[in-house]
Amino acid sequence: MTKTLHIVGAGLAGLSCAVQAKKMGMVPIIYEASPKAGGRIKGFEFDGQSYDTGTHLIVGAYKYTFDYLREIGAKNQLLPYDPASYDFYEPQIEQHWSLSAHKFIRSVLSGEILGQNAQRRLWDPLSLAVFNTPFKNVPKRSHALLFKEILLGGNDAMRPYFTKSTLSDAFVKPLQGIDIRFGQRLQEIKCDELVFKNNTVKLSAQNQCVLALPLHAYKHLRSPFLFAPITCNPILNVHFFLKEEIDNLFLGLIGTETQWLYAKGKHVCATISAATHTGEEPVTKVWQEIAPIIKQDSGTQPPYRVICEKYATPHQDLTFHKMRPKTQSKIKNVFFAGDWVDTGLPATIESAIKSGFLAAKWASS
Repeated sequence: MTKTLHIVGAGLAGLSCAVQAKKMGMVPIIYEASPKAGGRIKGFEFDGQSYDTGTHLIVGAYKYTFDYLREIGAKNQLLPYDPASYDFYEPQIEQHWSLSAHKFIRSVLSGEILGQNAQRRLWDPLSLAVFNTPFKNVPKRSHALLFKEILLGGNDAMRPYFTKSTLSDAFVKPLQGIDIRFGQRLQEIKCDELVFKNNTVKLSAQNQCVLALPLHAYKHLRSPFLFAPITCNPILNVHFFLKEEIDNLFLGLIGTETQWLYAKGKHVCATISAATHTGEEPVTKVWQEIAPIIKQDSGTQPPYRVICEKYATPHQDLTFHKMRPKTQSKIKNVFFAGDWVDTGLPATIESAIKSGFLAAKWASS
């Protein structure tokens, strides 16, 4: 008898779970409370053009991400950034430097990028980019696991990729043949059934469930699962819209409010990870920092949009890593998925997609 896999949540974890479940011969059904799929993949419109809420870096080591895109026929939606390098600039001393993505592993193993200076100028910004958590707060084991993934990924592991247009165009819109039922808000989880606002789904060996929900969603559910409250770190993105196109740019900034700068065409996005401000307070300061870099008049601030993702990622310290649950729950036919589940990876896009693949695998066995 064919198994039905009931997946709650149509974010990346839920979508990847459905794709893998279908590939393994199960019938996936996704239940989503909101009117659209994608979860935290959100965007906005400006002057008739669609933009992501922020800059999302994907690297060559993201095996599950590339597998997912390949399965839905959207691998061409990711483009490698050229040049294949990480460029940095420290405005206070007017110093530029660059690290080749292909030589990243060699540089680490040779000791070229170790020491206190290297931490401030490389590891601190990379930690904020990957973990959305300051380097000093991330457990050593988490850094070690990440480095292991990079090693296994070979020379292209750290090559940066960006979407051709938006994350939704790459990860959501190409998806076909998956039954997604919108407007289905889960209210209660029992040992043998899921209680939605308008219907109930019975669980059994042939009707299993994957809860692909963000961690904070469990606060609003009646369930047998108790998770310790965790802190989430916001990410603030300031989008500027220029009159004229400029050269493409991907740049890490040191000693500034802005940590990463991405420019494409007339659009410039300044990213502040683990942000302490969640409103428009930093806008003027950010523009003053980046205007000289992109050869714009710092006294003439262009139209802008501030997007703050308040629950962007968990604060990925030791407390968080100790509480991350495994894929299997204490209920026989119920499994967890989400970037916060223990996948052996930081809570990133790659972790969300991997968690969905793992949940489908457990449900099929």
